[in-house]
Amino acid sequence: MAAAASTDRDRFSALDGLRGLAALTVVVSHSANVGYLPSFLGNGLGQMGVVLFFGLSGFLMAHLHFRSKPNVIAIRRYAIHRASRVLPLFYAIVATAAILLVVMGSGFYGIDSLEIALLHIILVHGTGVLWTVPVECQFYAIFVIFWAAKYNDRLWTAVAIACVVQAFLCAIYYVHDPKVAPDTLVSWFQFFVAGMLLGSFYSRIGRYLDQRDARTALAPIAWFLVLAVIVVPPEVRRMMSLPIFPNFVDPVTAGYPIILLFFTIYGIGPFANLSIPILRWYGRISYSLYLLHVLVIDAIRKLVEWGFLPHPLGFPFILAVSTAVAACSFHFLERPMQTRIRSALEGHGSERQRQIAS
Repeated sequence: MAAAASTDRDRFSALDGLRGLAALTVVVSHSANVGYLPSFLGNGLGQMGVVLFFGLSGFLMAHLHFRSKPNVIAIRRYAIHRASRVLPLFYAIVATAAILLVVMGSGFYGIDSLEIALLHIILVHGTGVLWTVPVECQFYAIFVIFWAAKYNDRLWTAVAIACVVQAFLCAIYYVHDPKVAPDTLVSWFQFFVAGMLLGSFYSRIGRYLDQRDARTALAPIAWFLVLAVIVVPPEVRRMMSLPIFPNFVDPVTAGYPIILLFFTIYGIGPFANLSIPILRWYGRISYSLYLLHVLVIDAIRKLVEWGFLPHPLGFPFILAVSTAVAACSFHFLERPMQTRIRSALEGHGSERQRQIAS
């Protein structure tokens, strides 16, 4: 029994590494978009990292909560933990942008009006990299329905109904405003659900793989996936004149990250090695890195334009400064605020419980 627990811990350490890899993928993609890395690393690669984030969220929420009863106390605790995890830094950015907008007449992160700022605050819509936070929080709310359905053995029914509703809403969104639709939950809902189903059937799938020694059989496929990363970026496939669809429905852009998630969850082939310390550390600061690196990119671009920094050093500085800023944000803003909010709203729980929930 102890050995099994140790194996699970190792696999979830690899998920931390996968989260770090997802954040770094976004930084690489956005750096390529502004000319500090080859263009084939931009134009959609970052959203593959976002797919990983969404799939990981669905998996971890299901794995943590589906085994418990969704009563008022459990749901309240779940809401506190999710909100304290994602909202402090998000609201700090939105508040700063709104203040700059009022005082100086210009904000940042695409927040160029108080109406847009309000949409962020009420978690309806986000601009720039902030778009993912309202999407994630909206799924947090919907997840409670799946949690109740799972407890009552109606998970598949709930998923089927949700997918029908998603298809209906997609049709409405794309007829009404196709430019806004890609930044809404209706376009990305399937990735949360895919991760959630993996979390729900985690143990059952694991036993199936063990009984058939399937991990060994799947290892060559895992290595093929590593090699296939050369042609996976959307811009590479455009350069090869291959058909490309919107990222959230493109079979490669959408499917490849979820397959990576599956192989990492079960420690198949080289994906078991994502638990290396540096990637796990990046996984810890991944949220700050994701939200704040765009400010660093803008600052580095100014330094290059003004001649203070050679263009070839653009990306090394972006990575180094983004990492430092994210680490400071994590240790001095995210973590303290998370602890204070949880302590204030639910009392002092054990440190172990907090670590598990985060």
